[in-house]
Amino acid sequence: MGRDDAAERQPVSGRSLRLESLEPRLLLSGGVEVTGVDFPAMQVGYWHSGNAEVRAYDTSGPVDIDANAIQVTFGTNDAVSSITLTGTQTMEGLGLFVKGSSLGSIKDSRTGTKGDLAFIAANCSVKSIQINGNISGYDINGATFGALTLPPDIDRDGSEADSTAILTRAVPTIKVTGAVTGDVVILGDVSGMSLKSFTAGSLQGGLLTDGSAGKVSLSGTFGGLMRIDGSLSSLQIRGGNLSGSVLVQDVAGKLSVAGMKDKQTGLTTGGDVTSGARIYAGVSLSGLSVSGSMIGGWGDEDLLVQMCAPTMGSISVGGEIVNSRILAGTDLGADWDLGGSGEDADVFGMGTISKLTVKGDVHDSLIGAGLTTEDDTVFDLQWLHDNKAFIAGSTIKSGSIGGSLTSAWTDPGEPWGVGAATLGKGKIGGTGMNLVFANEDLLAP
Repeated sequence: MGRDDAAERQPVSGRSLRLESLEPRLLLSGGVEVTGVDFPAMQVGYWHSGNAEVRAYDTSGPVDIDANAIQVTFGTNDAVSSITLTGTQTMEGLGLFVKGSSLGSIKDSRTGTKGDLAFIAANCSVKSIQINGNISGYDINGATFGALTLPPDIDRDGSEADSTAILTRAVPTIKVTGAVTGDVVILGDVSGMSLKSFTAGSLQGGLLTDGSAGKVSLSGTFGGLMRIDGSLSSLQIRGGNLSGSVLVQDVAGKLSVAGMKDKQTGLTTGGDVTSGARIYAGVSLSGLSVSGSMIGGWGDEDLLVQMCAPTMGSISVGGEIVNSRILAGTDLGADWDLGGSGEDADVFGMGTISKLTVKGDVHDSLIGAGLTTEDDTVFDLQWLHDNKAFIAGSTIKSGSIGGSLTSAWTDPGEPWGVGAATLGKGKIGGTGMNLVFANEDLLAP
């Protein structure tokens, strides 16, 4: 997707994530013709110096935003040095738009009750954003701010009425203590780092970067779309579940989903990968650690938990795996299902899983490396074995399943089990085996 080294680091499919890459034109430069309608929310503050400007809006209706509590400083060469939120007002519904050559920092120093901010949008790079509280997001698709008009579909998801929480060019650090429910869209040179660090509570919108991203840390559930058009250093979810999609164009570092135990009640919150979750890495996935279970829905392909990458490191699940697919070397296309053409076409290649560890049962699930199909309708381990149709060189180096390996399906040709061209020794329910198929009658002693 615009990488100069794309030929050297192709994803397993030879394609990108099948989602249009973000481009710098998402934030238009100065001097363009204004074709949109001025942003309808009440403008409560305006600061400018040279060609740099900051606009503040109240999107919530009642005016509870005092412009004097927003401190703005400017630098040289049309730069905005800093924006600081102060005072005791909640600033509920505050939206900020920044135009300049660069922005140093946005800092939240409000005292007392803190209302949800609506959005932050800038046509330049930002050094850091720090917000104490929530960012609810606001529909700024196609909005006009002064002489700048945003495109009608900022995140290019087909909807022109969704919410954006943060829209900027490259930014090293974002820290939001509360929840982010709108999209976070970060533009930047795809050959570099768009976002070095992102920390927030739950993220129910999307996180979309036009370059690589560093460490992403969430203290609540992630249920949106994370699309990293480059590499991702790491993703840590603590105290929440993963129910959204994590799509990484190149190398994905370690992904961790961990529960959090309440000291008073003793109950654990989060730690599961749940129905409809998707994980994709175009080059490799360093590893996945799930403290709870990986449980997809039943009766619909869209409800399965699915994970695809050419090479996978250690896959560790503290609970059970149900209605899920873990496929090394397989790319099922944009529809995440067998069959299809164009962006939905499937590509099968060599795959590797270094280590698989499941403490509980594996039920109605498929875990494989280098799988192919006979007719593009079903993964059939019996057919793969009989026809030696696994992609040569594909392997699951070691595996351990603490519970049982079962399925409600009775036909050995149904799509469940564990298979690869070669598999190292492991255990199922404490019984040693050299795994060929998941079906119990095909396990070698």
